[in-house]
Amino acid sequence: MSCLMSVFILCVTKNNQDRRATCILLLLLSLTSYFKNLKMEYKQCLFLFLLLALNGCTTVNASLSCPERECQSVEQPKIYPPKIGCNSNDLSFESLFNYTTDEGKVLVELLGPVDAIDSAAIIITAPHGGSEKLTDMEIPQRTCSGCKTYKDSYTLEIAMELGYGLIENYCKVPYIVVNYLHRSKLDANREIVEAAQGNAIAEEAWKAFHDFTAQAQLLVASQHGYVTASGLQGVKGLLFDVHGYSGKDWVPNVGSPFIQWGYRLSENTLDPNTWCPVDERSSGTIGSFSHARNLPGQSLECLVRGPSSLGSRINGLLPITGTVDSGDLHCGIGLPSLEFPSPKSTANNPAYCAKAKENPSDDCHYYSGGFDINVHEKIDWDKSFAPNNAMMMNAVQAEFPRCLRFASGRNSRNKVHRNLANVLAEGICGFMLDLYDESALC
Repeated sequence: MSCLMSVFILCVTKNNQDRRATCILLLLLSLTSYFKNLKMEYKQCLFLFLLLALNGCTTVNASLSCPERECQSVEQPKIYPPKIGCNSNDLSFESLFNYTTDEGKVLVELLGPVDAIDSAAIIITAPHGGSEKLTDMEIPQRTCSGCKTYKDSYTLEIAMELGYGLIENYCKVPYIVVNYLHRSKLDANREIVEAAQGNAIAEEAWKAFHDFTAQAQLLVASQHGYVTASGLQGVKGLLFDVHGYSGKDWVPNVGSPFIQWGYRLSENTLDPNTWCPVDERSSGTIGSFSHARNLPGQSLECLVRGPSSLGSRINGLLPITGTVDSGDLHCGIGLPSLEFPSPKSTANNPAYCAKAKENPSDDCHYYSGGFDINVHEKIDWDKSFAPNNAMMMNAVQAEFPRCLRFASGRNSRNKVHRNLANVLAEGICGFMLDLYDESALC
């Protein structure tokens, strides 16, 4: 192999991983050749190549972000607009399962289609939006150290609006699992000790919430099937866990504009200076897309912050009518996404994080995903419910900011929730279409 040919190969290799492997191979070849008694002009050419190769091994187009480099070969995301002529008039939710008090008050419920053939391959969970407090005699206030007892306001309303948005736009009925208990009585996104504080009613409600989620997963698997990737069986579907956060450490008084997308990947794992692509963090056990990342043509890097990621898809559909922007950022901008790939650097950037502006050693909080998406990435969450303990389901946690949840008043709030639901429905359905190439899922 001539020196000039080596230089040419190094310069035209664009993919980060391929370029890294190429430069290492060519470095070895060059070093081997260098120690032979070669002519001076050839050594000069080798010297030029070594400079290029070393540069190729350490810095590859630093002007591009990690997902911009790693996802260059990924197809542009498919657009999946609402179905024309979709007749949703005959579609609605019915209560499939519920857990009630002795007096008949519903505490936890699974809503779904009347006929499974009308189902979307989507499960929406709302663990923190309930308002039911019962009495302290029935369920005492949760008092554990560090317990969060305030509800995620309007997340139940957003979950329901998303459900109706899927019906109206795609004539598909998702499954919705609702905890109606106030978070001061039950936190369905924690393990049972912290969640229920030993109260029998709260413990039964907690078990019902997670059993109903697993039931919904089995119903999706039964109707829409599963696919095997790298030996892993996975349900064709998505679990969408709805949450809300204050974000006043980001922007005082009004809160952050970001929808924080959580995949059980910490801000350090998502730091491109540490892991690029993020797939290098592990062979497949980190994150809540363990199955999706093994599908043909997919990678964890591109799924969580590439052009086809949920964050980037929603970004492309902004602004949401009725919302108020935060500076030059639209309300609902995604973190992580192609536009904001690093939660860590964003949370440490004074331009976005007021806390970091006040004190450069502080940063704002990023929610990476909690108990729900962890245990329900497999549909046998308690190791006995499902017939196949290897079956998986991709899951994501969405933390919605105040600008989407509260909006600017009751009238505008309902409109914003409806507009948000339409945007989410289109983004989620497009994501599913890209992942499985089956329009019947949504």
